[in-house]
Amino acid sequence: MIVYTGNRLGDLELMEEELQEIYEMKMLEQDNYLVAKMILRNEISRERDKHESNN
Repeated sequence: MIVYTGNRLGDLELMEEELQEIYEMKMLEQDNYLVAKMILRNEISRERDKHESNN
């Protein structure tokens, strides 16, 4: 299922939670999980930095 909140940061955080669930269900190998988590963490960090610089 794909759900978009209309908020990029919220969407990324939702993706991170879903990724964790998929990994815990053993549907994803550890190396792929770690790469995907690193990408999401990087994007989340970029979004937070953007929001902080705008305030």
